[in-house]
Amino acid sequence: MLWVRRTIALILIGFGFALIFLRVPSEINTVESREVLTITVERPPYTSSKARKEFSDSVLNLSYENLDDVPEVRDAMLKQWGNTCSSCVSQVVWKNFIRTRKINPQHDIVYTFRDSISRMSDFSSTNDPKDGELMCWSAAYIGAYDDHESNPIDHIKNSTLEAYPKLANELRQLVAGEIPAEVDSGVPVKEWQDFEKTELGGFVPKFEILDHLFSVFVRSVEIEIARQMPITRPVARVLGLVAGIIGFLLLAQVYGACRSGPGVSVVSPIVAFFGDAVALFASFVGALGIVDALWVHGFGAPSLLRWSATVSESSQITMVQFVSTITIVIGLPVFTFFVTTLTTQRISIDQDGITSCGTFGKTHLPWRMLRGVHVRNQRNILLSVSGDHRSRQKILELEAKDSRIVVNQPSSWTSKERILSELNAYAPENLRQLLVECEERW
Repeated sequence: MLWVRRTIALILIGFGFALIFLRVPSEINTVESREVLTITVERPPYTSSKARKEFSDSVLNLSYENLDDVPEVRDAMLKQWGNTCSSCVSQVVWKNFIRTRKINPQHDIVYTFRDSISRMSDFSSTNDPKDGELMCWSAAYIGAYDDHESNPIDHIKNSTLEAYPKLANELRQLVAGEIPAEVDSGVPVKEWQDFEKTELGGFVPKFEILDHLFSVFVRSVEIEIARQMPITRPVARVLGLVAGIIGFLLLAQVYGACRSGPGVSVVSPIVAFFGDAVALFASFVGALGIVDALWVHGFGAPSLLRWSATVSESSQITMVQFVSTITIVIGLPVFTFFVTTLTTQRISIDQDGITSCGTFGKTHLPWRMLRGVHVRNQRNILLSVSGDHRSRQKILELEAKDSRIVVNQPSSWTSKERILSELNAYAPENLRQLLVECEERW
């Protein structure tokens, strides 16, 4: 069918132009998500004896359970756990806290809580209009604490690292450097997972090895990778050229078929040219969006149309892909259907009757079956879009009992005069007066 060939031709030409004119790079920066190890190293944890030796016997051992009588202080401890920050509680709660634990409020307070040891200092009283009298202090994290009774830290023998050479090398480099430190490691995640499963028995927040405290966790990071693709640009140009040539050959066949054949061509090929020009522009725009979407989602590269700077900014890309697909799949076929229907009609008139050839085949009305001839006005949106000045046209209807022929208003006076001349020449006497009246209105 001419309609199908015209649609395929315009789609091929649109994609050909898109592949030729899009600036396809030979190198793209793609973003890939990878799992990396983040390793934190600290000095060896404090033990109960080491803490008493360094801070005397005044070290206060606190736990979640033995702070039930002062939940406000416990909440402050949880907030300060492993951090350096300030907190405030009411004076009543604070006095109850230091009285029950026999704390000297004139000195700094060194305390252990869970797996950390911290120092309270810079005590100050303040009066808040809403909360009343408050006691505020600063808490500074001193280091990790190995509570052998309630929260022991795993101690791993140095010899176990022999089975994990890359992990061993990384840990020894960290120990030799500045401490504390946190780095993203190049150790394979698989090697760490084997170590974690075999030596630690599963996930543990911290472990001691090489006389230092380590914590390791796996996280995903986005890494930008430059990928060389030297053949993409020439391949795109060649594919575009081939698609364009095939499309133009198909379109030439369509125009040849429309101009050949018996009878008078009702609509000038110029109307088809303007209609195809509009369809080709829509095809080109739709092809740009589809090729760009395939590029983004297929290669994980930024948009060729500069709709987004990175692949993660995908909302606009998705909208472009949707609109472009609708244009190519629905809009273009519908539009080319009307163009083909309008521009392929040919009228043949002879002594046997009237024959109309078009998109849907051939319709023949013998003179003896003709029952009426009418002229009516009809708005043709396609004509106005495709450049024809007659957006409102007069059509000629030739009716029989079971069928009819609709003749669109010819695009040139020459075609109209030829049709009218042949009607007058071949029409029976009983129809000529009716044809004369219609001729004046058409």
